[in-house]
Amino acid sequence: MCNPAVAAFAALAAAGAATKYVAQRNAAKATDAATAQAIRENSAFNQQATQKVVDATPQFKATERGKRLDAATTAATNRGNSAVEQAAIRTNQGGPKVSGRLSKRFVTGEAKAAQKSLDTSKNLARLLGVQTANSTLRQNEGIAQGDLGTQLSNIARNAQGIDYANRININEKSRPNAGLMFLGDLAQGIGTAGAGAGFGGAGAGAGAGAGSGVASFSGPQLFPAAYP
Repeated sequence: MCNPAVAAFAALAAAGAATKYVAQRNAAKATDAATAQAIRENSAFNQQATQKVVDATPQFKATERGKRLDAATTAATNRGNSAVEQAAIRTNQGGPKVSGRLSKRFVTGEAKAAQKSLDTSKNLARLLGVQTANSTLRQNEGIAQGDLGTQLSNIARNAQGIDYANRININEKSRPNAGLMFLGDLAQGIGTAGAGAGFGGAGAGAGAGAGSGVASFSGPQLFPAAYP
């Protein structure tokens, strides 16, 4: 029959090994879960940055830029024409008055001169409107690009912070529970030592019994004893 003490020590060693295995398995599962979470968070940051770029891209297309430039040019030109017309009205109202009978030729000449001056001023207003519109468009695009860069920088900074925290978390999760590992090592060590000592004692007992002509030993018989 098997020595009960040896069996107990062997069971203790097995329990210690099982405890260590459970601790290591739990650490592996926790590491896998933390790694998967880190991958999901990193992917979310990448998608967020990509979406920002996708949303900002249309405004820099040639067709969209042309539409905004035309709208800005029209608005600036209209403001310039309005200012020119108001100035012409004030000039006519405040200018010197010619008295007496005026020839048709004089009146027509004055009207043509006034119209020519007005047309010239409006043409200058249009050119100024085009220049102002181009400057405004470039300025607005610069602001938009700067804003996009700031948003992407914020996303990258947040991603780096989360990534650093995730690395620390993964490193901690990869370590098996220290308490379980200590108990497992202790149980396995005691069990292995005890079982080895039990087997050694059984062998010594068997040797003594054989020397005295008495077949007595505590361990199981591997081969049947032959007696004369």
